[in-house]
Parts: sequence; structure tokens; C-alpha cells
Amino acid sequence: MVMNCEQWQDKIDPFVDAELPAASEQQFSEHLRSCPACAAETIARQQLKAQTHIAGKRYVASYALQQKIFQMTNKKRQPRWQWAAVFSSATIAMVLFVFFSIHARQNLVEQQSLVQLVDEHAAVLTTPSWIADQTSDPQALKAWLGTKVPFSIDAPQLKNTPYSLIGGRVTFIQRNPAAHLVFAAHHHQLSVFVFQDGPATSGLGNSEATIRRMGFETESWTEDGLRYFAISDGSAQDVKELCDLLKKADES
Repeated sequence: MVMNCEQWQDKIDPFVDAELPAASEQQFSEHLRSCPACAAETIARQQLKAQTHIAGKRYVASYALQQKIFQMTNKKRQPRWQWAAVFSSATIAMVLFVFFSIHARQNLVEQQSLVQLVDEHAAVLTTPSWIADQTSDPQALKAWLGTKVPFSIDAPQLKNTPYSLIGGRVTFIQRNPAAHLVFAAHHHQLSVFVFQDGPATSGLGNSEATIRRMGFETESWTEDGLRYFAISDGSAQDVKELCDLLKKADES
């Protein structure tokens, strides 16, 4: 992709990998707000990083394990007592193989959920028309979502805060309906996904702190069987304070 401001090109990958010094990261973030070309290229590289991360999680048996299984299944006929030892070793190897295969598959499913959340947040950044219900009224959005998803969402109080509600949409996370709320603060957009928690999404974590993942600031927690996942290309503080508002709304 040809970019009009080549002096910023070398900063995109360090920004995505969270390797820029704080001052440089702030300068680059300011530049992204006024440069659609750099913003689009940064999002594209964030998505590429996410897909590459998933591919690296696929489990392949090590060469040593493959050789061990091959040798055990191709030995010449041996006395029964030796066969018992071989059978025992083969059984252990197979159990370990199955265990690590299941564990690897679980990690892959969790990574797929994370990549989908990143992709859907990136989509509303580049395509505002994805937001089905564009409203600044939290109660109106709550009522609209109540007809779309099988759970209720308490709208946070945004008065006298730097946050504004842009709207929401409905999506599906691991085949379960999910509410996608979109907010704005300090010239950045923040997405909050709410959906029923399960094994496929438990790996997203349950932390009181923000975590930088795939070039975005994120925070995730659970409440009454629902999983909340917030993500933004803005600051960690913006994500944290919005999540605190959402948690207070749940408690009231």
C-alpha cells in the first residue's frame, strides 16, 4: 500500500508489537487520527499479526515423538514380557499425544475468539455502517438489544465523562449471540462485547487490569455468566475507566 507519509512507515510494526517508547507511541497515535492511510495500514498489520498468531498455535507432534511411535510400532517380534513394556510405553505416548492435542485445540479455539473480537472492532473503525443501531441514548440501545440477545445489558452513566455512545450491533461469538457496544473518547473508538461465557472464551481472562493484545488495549471480565470484553486502539486508561463505568452499572 502506497502511503503519503513515508516517515511514519517504520513506526507501524513497533506500534503493533507495543515496542515504541511512550512518547513515540503517543505521537504515532496522534498521527493515526489524521491519516486514514496509516490507520488502515496499521489495522491491516494488526489483523495479519492476529492470524499469524493463530497459525502458530496449531499443534504438531514433535519429531522425537513421531520417531518414538514409529520405532515402537515397527520393532521385530519380541517376547511377551518385552511386548508388555512396549505396549505400556505406547499407551503412555498415545495418552500424552491426545492430551496435548486437546490442549492445543482449546488454545486454538480461544485464539480464534480473540482474533474475531479484534477483527470486529477493526471493522467498525473502518466501516461505521457496521453499527446497526446508531444512537447516543443508552436506554434506547438497551431496549433495542433486548429484542436481539437473550440477556439484559445495563447501560453505564456517561454524563460528565469523556465518553459518548455511538451505537451498537449484534454479532455471534462461537455461535452465541453477542452485543457489540461502540463508544468514543478522546478521538478513539472503544468496543465492548457482551456474550454468554463458555470454555471457548474463558481464556480471554478475568482481570482488573488492561492487557495489550495484538496491538490493542483490552480488558475482560465475567459477571453473572456473561463475558465482557473491551478493546480499543486508545489508551489503557480510557479502556480501564470505561470498564469501571460498566461494572458500576451492573452493580446498581
